[in-house]
Amino acid sequence: MTSAGLDHDQDAAADDRSAALSAALAQVQLSGAIFLHGECTEAWAYESLPSHDIAALLAPDAPRMVIFHLVVSGSCWVDAGSHKVWAGAGDVIVLPYNDQHRMGGHDPAEVVPIAQLISPPPWNGVPRVVHGLGGQRSEFVCGFLVCDDQLFDPRLAVFPPVFVVTAPEGPLRSWVRASSDLALQQTSQVNDDRLATPTDLPALLLREVLKLHLANAPATETGWLAALRDPVVSPAIAAIACMSDRRTAR
Repeated sequence: MTSAGLDHDQDAAADDRSAALSAALAQVQLSGAIFLHGECTEAWAYESLPSHDIAALLAPDAPRMVIFHLVVSGSCWVDAGSHKVWAGAGDVIVLPYNDQHRMGGHDPAEVVPIAQLISPPPWNGVPRVVHGLGGQRSEFVCGFLVCDDQLFDPRLAVFPPVFVVTAPEGPLRSWVRASSDLALQQTSQVNDDRLATPTDLPALLLREVLKLHLANAPATETGWLAALRDPVVSPAIAAIACMSDRRTAR
């Protein structure tokens, strides 16, 4: 077989996998909003609210919450305890289990609790964090999504606690950036302490990001996705998770 034939077979397999991932992720019901716009200059670092506090603030009735940060310009690191990643402009950082985390730039800096950087509600628009000592600038947009899907159950550990997705140069990367801009414009106050993005942009953005991540992820992650969509296997997984909860509660 010629090399062209091999390339063709590989492309077809990649297309099949992408279609399967798209179909599986389309079943994941998500809703959310943009909740923070950050503009930080070197040197800077801050720590997020604890997981239960940010859930109570943004979506108190949500069974599970996913946090994401889109880096608009510059670069930064995110540390979710035992896992630290770096991201640059155009990258999307995903914290699939809403773990408390720290963010910062390249230069050493004191870590400041984010509660000290944000004015309390009510907000007239998306809260804005301006922080740092005036050096090189990094800008990012933060969003959240709520979901009851087992894919985001921390007990199953389908995903690492934090990971970075880099969209390839081209239309998708441009769409990611344009989506964040539009979501910022369309996010508005709906209550004294609630914001809403009246479109499906955050959900669409996360679906595309997850598809990119899973397309290049180890077989263990994509295997979990298939198992959680299997009508026979999925209830068994849920039952095992419930048993684990009961043991922990004892």
